[in-house]
Amino acid sequence: MKIFLETYGTTYNIVTSEIMAAILKNKGHEIVPEKDAELIVINSCALKGETERKILKRLAELKDTRKHVLVAGGRWTEPPLLISP
Repeated sequence: MKIFLETYGTTYNIVTSEIMAAILKNKGHEIVPEKDAELIVINSCALKGETERKILKRLAELKDTRKHVLVAGGRWTEPPLLISP
């Protein structure tokens, strides 16, 4: 699968995204630019304040792309319907 990784948050999240990329590549997936992706993975720290607003805005943008989206890392408390295509 062609996957785009998008990272928000701390240095820890950046490292986590690098680990995710390595694992995904090892499993045969391809890390690609967003325009080529079938799946977009958003990796974030605990959602609060400005980061939460950024991610919710980003998810609203991605909803229009009809691509699959996975939010990983931190805690995620928004209802699943918010990010369903």
